[in-house]
Amino acid sequence: MVEPNAPPTEQPSEPAAPSPAMPRETRRFLVIGAVAIVAALAGLGLAAYRTGTAMRAELAQLDGRIARTLAQQRELQTAMDSARTQADAMRREVDQRVAEQERGLQSHRQTLAQQQIRLDEERERARQQAADLNESVAALYRRFGRDGARWMVAEVEYLMQVAGQRLALARDPQTALEALRLADRRLQETGDPGWMGVRELLAEEIAALSALRLPDVPTLAAELAGLAGQVSALAPRSAIAATPAAEPTPPAAGDGAWRRVLRDGWEGFRSLVVVRRHDGPVPTFLPPDEAYSIGQTLQLQIETARLALLRGDAQSYRGSLEAARQLLAARYDPTDSSVAAAVAGLERLAAIDLRPALPDLSRSLRALRARDRQIAELQERKGP
Repeated sequence: MVEPNAPPTEQPSEPAAPSPAMPRETRRFLVIGAVAIVAALAGLGLAAYRTGTAMRAELAQLDGRIARTLAQQRELQTAMDSARTQADAMRREVDQRVAEQERGLQSHRQTLAQQQIRLDEERERARQQAADLNESVAALYRRFGRDGARWMVAEVEYLMQVAGQRLALARDPQTALEALRLADRRLQETGDPGWMGVRELLAEEIAALSALRLPDVPTLAAELAGLAGQVSALAPRSAIAATPAAEPTPPAAGDGAWRRVLRDGWEGFRSLVVVRRHDGPVPTFLPPDEAYSIGQTLQLQIETARLALLRGDAQSYRGSLEAARQLLAARYDPTDSSVAAAVAGLERLAAIDLRPALPDLSRSLRALRARDRQIAELQERKGP
């Protein structure tokens, strides 16, 4: 019998149904797929690592280039600040020099105007002296007549003295020539063949005066004034040479998108900062104020030469023209036809001799006085 409180007797469990076995081909495919996935993941990780390493290296190079460019930019900014400071100082100096040259040029112009007035007055005095001479000769004729041989000799001596003074003091060969010709006519009118020796000396002196060619001061002064106006229109050549802009580097075939982005960014940054390198010395910039100062200096040299011409100062005349020629050759374009014409004009004017050698007019006067003394001695011997 079975007791009622007895635990129930465990029934033996039924054995589990066996799982169907996985085919061998399926397991091999699964293993191969897992290996392929692991290999692909490993390859992707390695490629990502190498790409990241290359990108970090390129970024480091780019950072270095940017740092060098920033350093160059700072140096360039420092150089530009220094150049700006120097330019400001140069501009102030040029302004001061231009003001001084303006004052000097104004003073020279006033001196030239006064010199021109004095020259006109001197010409007027020369014309008045010639008129007075003719009037004196006419008065002698009216008072003593043409038969007074002694008065005629005195007149000839006076004419010779006037010729010598006008040539030596006023450098007036025309008046001296007229006085000698008039003296020769007076000796001819005496009818005395004893004056032939004096007349021969007079003929030599008249020929020497006729061959004398003194510079035409008014014409030369007008040429210098025209040359000063001509050079005022010339512009000094600039020392700045244009530097061609760098061409952008074309993208290489096969570059990735991120490489193109980095290259475009680098080219854009390079376009903002331009660093020029020069093998030789860097030429200086020519500010407009300095160009104006050079032009004023050139005109001042020509005006100084014009003033020296009116004063008869040959050394200062040639020195000023040579200084103007050197300034034209150094600071202006020699291939410009206007500059070449101005240089040729300065050379031609500088070659003119302002004070050529003057002939000696004293021989005929000494011979006249010697013959006059001989006549006086003969008359004294004859007695009254």
